[in-house]
Amino acid sequence: MRSAGRVHEVLLEPAAMNPVSAELLRAIEQSGLSYHEIARRMGTGHAVISRMVNPFYWGHSLPTVRRLARGAGDESQNEAVHRLTQMQNVPPPSSRSEGGSEM
Repeated sequence: MRSAGRVHEVLLEPAAMNPVSAELLRAIEQSGLSYHEIARRMGTGHAVISRMVNPFYWGHSLPTVRRLARGAGDESQNEAVHRLTQMQNVPPPSSRSEGGSEM
């Protein structure tokens, strides 16, 4: 970045990635099904599936993850369902308070 003949270094912290999205993507890939087929089985559009596997999306709900897991195969064996169940009370990084203290 240049400003009045000076060069300023800008450091950005990488955005946190949601592990649930990675588990959902892994489940979809293992199923061998397309986003369109899983969406059809869920009764939704393929854009919803794309959003659910986006590593920067933090709006997963347990019922939707379970529906996607059922659409992709065996819900009881799906790691995303287990991981999200464990994370239910953990807010995404942007809403966590600084310094580790919770309000």
